Amino acid sequence: CYVNGLTPFKRVSEYIISLIFAAAALRLGRESEAFSPRVLALIRLSLVFMIGAELTFTFYIDVYGASNFLGHIFKILAVYCIYKCVIETGLNQPFDLLFHGMKKRELELEESHKLLQEIAHRDQLTGLPNRLLFETRLTHALEKAQRENYAGQKRIVQVIIMDVDDFKGINDRLGHLGGDEVLLEIGRRLRAEIRESDTVARWGGDEFTCILEDLSGPDIAEHMAQKILTSMTEPVEVQDQIVSVTVSLGYSLYPIHSEKKADLLRYADMALYRAKGTKKSFRVYDGAMSRFDRSTD
Repeated sequence: CYVNGLTPFKRVSEYIISLIFAAAALRLGRESEAFSPRVLALIRLSLVFMIGAELTFTFYIDVYGASNFLGHIFKILAVYCIYKCVIETGLNQPFDLLFHGMKKRELELEESHKLLQEIAHRDQLTGLPNRLLFETRLTHALEKAQRENYAGQKRIVQVIIMDVDDFKGINDRLGHLGGDEVLLEIGRRLRAEIRESDTVARWGGDEFTCILEDLSGPDIAEHMAQKILTSMTEPVEVQDQIVSVTVSLGYSLYPIHSEKKADLLRYADMALYRAKGTKKSFRVYDGAMSRFDRSTD
């Protein structure tokens, strides 16, 4: 017989199916860690719609009845949620994992590149720019000064080369670790004496170089050289010993002595060795130095 359009078997079947979906929902709660929050929410919503559909079908009267219509709407919504789960787990999540994995890898490569650049352009002992980075910055400084001079500003770039007097003797007395501490302290003092926009670099061994930009005249360059030398007069404490350190310094000026990077470096080097040869703390390049070979100093 029919009860409101349903057989007793059909009605019981709908309840049993609803219980199965409810049991699945309970089991899902125990396995929730296996799913992302979004997928878990979609599965739960799908089960709710499935249970709602089966319970609605228990009120079935005829094919055109509201319960039949509403039950099928719930079924459609449940299937739509499953469809979204498939899209989420089969397309969106793998794509997101791939995208985030590639993004992470890209960031790692960028960090590695920055680290390699840092290693390639920094002195490993002092952390100062090395010769390669110094020459790059000098090129940029000269290009900038050239543009500003064309604009009528008449700015000077000072190129300094400085080294430690009798550094071999310091190494012999204190050992290489003690010598390294002296170099570290000299690097710190140099960095403290010049502007943030200027450059201090370790040229190699006990030699340091500086680029001082946007100077208004030769008198300022001489003042800066004297200021650097004054900062070096304070003794250095190394391995519980007080060590007196003296330095010699030579410098050249753009565009007064040359507009070429190689010439400015060579002239600063000549001035340095003229300072060492004449026992003066610093010398500025002059044309007469070009007549003397460094080896004769």
